[in-house]
Amino acid sequence: MRVILIDPERLTRDLVAQFLGDSGKFAVIACFDHPDLAAGPDAKAELILMEFGFRASGGCEAVGMVRALFPGAEIVILSGSISAAEAEAALASGAAGVISKSIPAADLLAGLQSILTGASQIVGELRPANARAELALSEPFSAREAQVANLLASGLQNKEIGAALGIAEITARLYVRQILRKLGARNRSEAVRIMTKASMADANGR
Repeated sequence: MRVILIDPERLTRDLVAQFLGDSGKFAVIACFDHPDLAAGPDAKAELILMEFGFRASGGCEAVGMVRALFPGAEIVILSGSISAAEAEAALASGAAGVISKSIPAADLLAGLQSILTGASQIVGELRPANARAELALSEPFSAREAQVANLLASGLQNKEIGAALGIAEITARLYVRQILRKLGARNRSEAVRIMTKASMADANGR
């Protein structure tokens, strides 16, 4: 089955592409970090495996965009932070199913097969609606994470954050990923919105 991956994280794209390719059942023909960059029907994809949180208004717009680009392909959401309510919205927007990134890698193939055969629509444990706030309160930033969070909230990119703090760009990237995980944010923009609203970066930086 020919697959297109759409995920903002390069590491996720590379690892999932390798895992699917090694299975012999899937062939990843293209990878993109945003649905705006995805090719059209000429790519002849049969399966689109994509993250959910690309839009400020939610991921349903992205699902609709991909559905229009690839009308004959199945869309499966592979997300690490999607809630049950968001999953229902994704299904209503045309996704065939949702897989949580919390599942073991060994279960990914079985999960895909289960969705593609219609046996299930949800694979793995989804985020409760209020988990984001709880996670932020239960896992405060470390001193370095607070510094990175403040720079992130100011709009700096990883390279600029690294230069400002005297650390390597890849180290800054790892700190940003930890911050996103602790906030329960799907991407940098959402993290900034959460920190701005709750003033979390300043509070944890003291």
